[in-house]
Amino acid sequence: MVWVSVKILVSGDVQGVGFRAHAKTCAEQLSLAGYAKNLHDGSVEILAQGSEDAVKKFAGIMKKGPHFSSVKQFFITPFISKKYEDFSIL
Repeated sequence: MVWVSVKILVSGDVQGVGFRAHAKTCAEQLSLAGYAKNLHDGSVEILAQGSEDAVKKFAGIMKKGPHFSSVKQFFITPFISKKYEDFSIL
C-alpha cells in the first residue's frame, strides 16, 4: 500500500454548508487521517493522509462537495506533514 499526504483547497460556497463535516465523514469511511478547516478567505483547507487509492477517491468526493455546497475552485497538491492519527475539524 502506498501512503500519501495531500493538501486540498476548495473555494466557492463551501463554508456554512456542512463541507467540513462531510469531509470528516468521508475521510473516516475511507480510513483517512488529517483535518478540514475554514480559512479567512472563505475557502476550506483539507489535509488528507492515507492509502493512495483512498485519497484519490476522497479527492473526487471533495471536488463535488456536499449537496448544499458549490465548489468553484479545487486544488490538490502533495504535502509533507506530520502523521495524523485521525481526521479532525479545526
